[in-house]
Amino acid sequence: MDSHATDARFDAGLRAIGASGVVGLCNWTFAGDSAVITAADDTFIAMLGHDRESFAREGPFDWRRLIPPDSLTSFDERLAELVEMGAHGPHAQDIVSRTGHRIPLLVTSALTDATARTATSICLDVSDQVRARADAERASVAKSRFLGVMTHELRTPLNTIIGQLELVTDGTYGDLTEQQRTALARVKRASAQLRALVDEVLTFSRLETGVVHYDMQHVVLADALLRVSSEVGAQAEAKGITFQLLPPTADMCVRADEAKLHDVLLALLSNALKFTPTGGHVTLDTAVRAAASDYVFVRVSDTGSGIARERYTAIFEPFTQTDEGRARSATGLGLGLTISRDLAAGMGGDLRVRSTLGDGAGSTFTLSLRRAEAPG
Repeated sequence: MDSHATDARFDAGLRAIGASGVVGLCNWTFAGDSAVITAADDTFIAMLGHDRESFAREGPFDWRRLIPPDSLTSFDERLAELVEMGAHGPHAQDIVSRTGHRIPLLVTSALTDATARTATSICLDVSDQVRARADAERASVAKSRFLGVMTHELRTPLNTIIGQLELVTDGTYGDLTEQQRTALARVKRASAQLRALVDEVLTFSRLETGVVHYDMQHVVLADALLRVSSEVGAQAEAKGITFQLLPPTADMCVRADEAKLHDVLLALLSNALKFTPTGGHVTLDTAVRAAASDYVFVRVSDTGSGIARERYTAIFEPFTQTDEGRARSATGLGLGLTISRDLAAGMGGDLRVRSTLGDGAGSTFTLSLRRAEAPG
């Protein structure tokens, strides 16, 4: 192919991009503290709030004159990167327009002549994307606040209902028939389940708005695992599931919020029991790894039907069920793993899953926490 024809097509392509009104192009030269724009297309000029006439009249423009004061340090760092590497970007960079407004750009620059110290920059105005992200963040905050207020207001009457049910079943208001006791037991179970769901939403909304406080301390891991195991043992037995705790050594400690660690472990074990069929196994144990000696790994393993690899990320998203896509066999809001992962992160740890899809293949959820020295 004729090289002149190729160059002509390339130049035509650049002109087409410049004429699109989406991407702005400019040439500039720099020396010392100056970075003077020597030529620009109409799109870049419009980004500055100018037309061709005012741009020519008020120029020449120095990049540093366009940069907000709080961004000058990062601009200088990128200028040094450009000199060293010959190119940089795309970088997020605000500029100040003729009217004083900050315009968010994505800027990619390349040296065109190292000796003459000239460069070309391609600038993309991302104002619409920034506004859309800000709108989405405001909507998310409003949603979280609504959920927080709603669930808080629901808890008061719900606690009253549960309290009154306790009084009725205790015989405070008179003797009950066996049929009435059976009916009230169902109502109590449903009320307790509803309160758990409300508490889950309340915790989620607090995590979303960043108002959760962590009381970090040294926690003896064996004690924490034994405590949560005692709470799920009866549930496992009732479902015909073998539950096994393999405790760590008595001196193994982690840095954690004890109450939140308990909540995470309880959620993981409850989830494992929920998705493990009768006759299956659930195991709670710990591991240490030479490659990550600063951490302790707490594992909850089951022999359920497993999770497809492509859903490893999705199951930690809010309002997502681990059995979504199949016939759902369990109830819940799909917030347990989201909350557990966020609480783990808040304690300086992480929560991950490994699984194989298929009956009995099972899943292992691994909670990592920073190791702590045992108290002397």
